[in-house]
Amino acid sequence: MAELFGINPTQGGAAAIVVVVVLMVLTGRLVPRSTLQDMREERDTWRAAHSESEVGRAADREQIRELLELSRTAGRV
Repeated sequence: MAELFGINPTQGGAAAIVVVVVLMVLTGRLVPRSTLQDMREERDTWRAAHSESEVGRAADREQIRELLELSRTAGRV
């Protein structure tokens, strides 16, 4: 097994595995499922908000194109 944090868990037995798990929790590599689910929900919320804002920006761009065309037409008249 590969070394984790410079420790080979197969040589130390159960105590080494417990130490590795505690180190992973402390360094943030191992998080509770509820924390992971909260992070995923937050990510999905931000993704949905971004999609909605992009729809609004597309509508704004279309309106600006129309207004620009009307402005060019009025300027030529």
